[in-house]
Amino acid sequence: MLDKSRDSKLDLGILNQNAKLEACDRSIKEVTDLDKAKEKLYVSEKRNKELLKAFPDSVFLLNKQGVCVDLHAQDSSLLTMPQNEIIGKNVYDVLPKELRDKIITAFENGQETKTTQIVEFSLSTKEELRHFETRIIARENDNFLTIIRDVTKQKNADFLKCQVQKILELIAQNRPLEQIGMSIVETVEGHIKECMASILLVDQKELVLKTLVAPNLPKEYSQNIDGIAIGPKVGSSGTAAYLKREVIVKDIANDPLYEQHKEMALKYGLKSCWSFPILSSTEQILGVLAIHCDQIRSPVADERDIEANMTHLASVAIEQHNFKITLQKQNELLEEKVKERTLELKKIVQKLTESNECLEDQVQTTKAAENRAVDSQELFSAISQNFPHGVIAVVDTHYCITHLDGEELTNYRLKGSDFKGVSIDGIELLSKDQKLNVKKIIAKTLDGNHMTFETRFRKNIYAVNTMPMYGSDEQIKYALFVYNNISKQKEVELEILNALTKEKELGELKSRFVEMASHEFRTPLSAILSAATLIGKQNGPEKEVVRAGYVGRIKSNVKNMVVILNDFLSISKLEEGKTIAHPETFDLICFSKSVIKEVHSNKKQGQHIRLIHKQSTFFVHLDLKMTHHILVNLLTNAIKYSPENKDVILAIGHCNKKMYLKVKDSGIGIPKSEQKYLFQRFYRAKNALNIQGTGLGLHIVKKYTELMNGTVSFTSDLSKGTIFTVELPLNLKEK
Repeated sequence: MLDKSRDSKLDLGILNQNAKLEACDRSIKEVTDLDKAKEKLYVSEKRNKELLKAFPDSVFLLNKQGVCVDLHAQDSSLLTMPQNEIIGKNVYDVLPKELRDKIITAFENGQETKTTQIVEFSLSTKEELRHFETRIIARENDNFLTIIRDVTKQKNADFLKCQVQKILELIAQNRPLEQIGMSIVETVEGHIKECMASILLVDQKELVLKTLVAPNLPKEYSQNIDGIAIGPKVGSSGTAAYLKREVIVKDIANDPLYEQHKEMALKYGLKSCWSFPILSSTEQILGVLAIHCDQIRSPVADERDIEANMTHLASVAIEQHNFKITLQKQNELLEEKVKERTLELKKIVQKLTESNECLEDQVQTTKAAENRAVDSQELFSAISQNFPHGVIAVVDTHYCITHLDGEELTNYRLKGSDFKGVSIDGIELLSKDQKLNVKKIIAKTLDGNHMTFETRFRKNIYAVNTMPMYGSDEQIKYALFVYNNISKQKEVELEILNALTKEKELGELKSRFVEMASHEFRTPLSAILSAATLIGKQNGPEKEVVRAGYVGRIKSNVKNMVVILNDFLSISKLEEGKTIAHPETFDLICFSKSVIKEVHSNKKQGQHIRLIHKQSTFFVHLDLKMTHHILVNLLTNAIKYSPENKDVILAIGHCNKKMYLKVKDSGIGIPKSEQKYLFQRFYRAKNALNIQGTGLGLHIVKKYTELMNGTVSFTSDLSKGTIFTVELPLNLKEK
């Protein structure tokens, strides 16, 4: 038992010993891991610091109270104290005042929303106005990582791009050069601090520089350099214009180029001047962009880029301005020449026009034109080239064209120069017969004859005058042809002729109207007068029946006169275009029955009007008055031309959205040779001349039918009768 106890203690000691050894090993391992971690952290911190040194932005690590925990600031101009004194300071003590409130507000928003806050601000330094972008990132430990980046170059580049676009728009809109120059100067002064820009233009006549715009230069100084000569050692601007390259005067007080203007420049604090030539697309000097500064310095790279852009824009604007002035002067000169040529042409045209009226005047005018052409070939070419509405041609004794010109050639897309030296036989535009005819006329003209005639070419008509042209030896050398386009005159003549024809027809119609009206009114008036006289003699008692008969005759004749007058009024309105269809819905069957009753008094002895229809009611949508006139006219004609004891048939029906009226009589019929004239005004067939009528009824029926989009036709057999058919739409739409 004791042995066992001793063995147990020994085992426990060994176990404790092992445990201590294991604990020791763990401690050693932990110390080793810690050293490695420290070394790794040191390496990481060293790398981060190296990265921060290369990082162009300023980085601040702030706690939620705004106290700086760590920082890396490349730009010390943002700080109000040295970097080594900032850690542990509050943001209010570190950043400029204009930025503090914005940063605190961003802290609050970032802490609340857990999103990155972006703050933009600008600071004015001694050198320039600088622009910054701040990004504030809320971290999980309630700290804030603040990154401040200088975006001045980007902002300035964007602004410059906008200004360039604006200037280009002004150039494209053809705005005044002064306005474009002012915009260029404002752009330069907006990008280069403490400078005053001006643009000087070259006066090509006096070889001096004239001020275009200099809004901010002192007025006295600007007047002093206005008109400065172009040459070597004449200030920076005069020299730059002379050398066609930039001239940088860093120190005006000590530069020999400013010997003449030094005192005036220093008086207004101008210490340096940079002059850049404005060159055309062909490297010709147009002007100078001058930039004056109140500091002794030269332009930096960014400022040179701005200068290059602005001088290029100025070049485009000045070239466009000069081109516009040149074009305007050329236009004025051209207008003056055109006026002179037009005046000469008017004189020649006046003489040529007078030549058409009198042969003697033609000879005198053409001799004058010939003499003028011989005296001055240039004047002759100008006249022929601008000869209005015509062509002037000159042909020599070999039948070759020596000159051909005139405005009329452009209408055929021809050039006179293409025909110079071409013989008449070689002109492809002329047919064989036309060539022979032209050669005959040339031969007669070369024999000393003056020819006047009209000819047609394509769709135009020309009045042609020819005359011989004499050389210095008084021998005929050429034949002159003058072609005048008189197509419009011929059109006017044709219109006048047509108007006279229409006037003649109208006069004939008026005569026929008066003759017909006199005849048609005489008969009923005589009947009325006779009946009235007989009524006066029948005053005795028991004469009522006789008097009633006479009164009936008066009423019937008055009714006939009303019908004639209505026809006259209808034809008048139709001719003037004042008649328009006004459709309405009505029952055609009921309407036809009322019309039959209306014409009842016109029937002869034993005549009956039979109405044939398949429906008890038949509704249509037509002009009621026009339909009434059509039906009354056709029925009264059927009654008038049918003998006694013969029926008149009126048939009504419809088919394919159209209705039809057929009126059939058993009358005298219409001769076939005269049927085609039946619907003309005042026309009456020869076999109906002894029957009362105006010859207007059927003409009006046709016009009314057409106004309602319908047609009227007939078939007729001589001595057997006639059937008139009127087709109309069931539903006429109102126009």
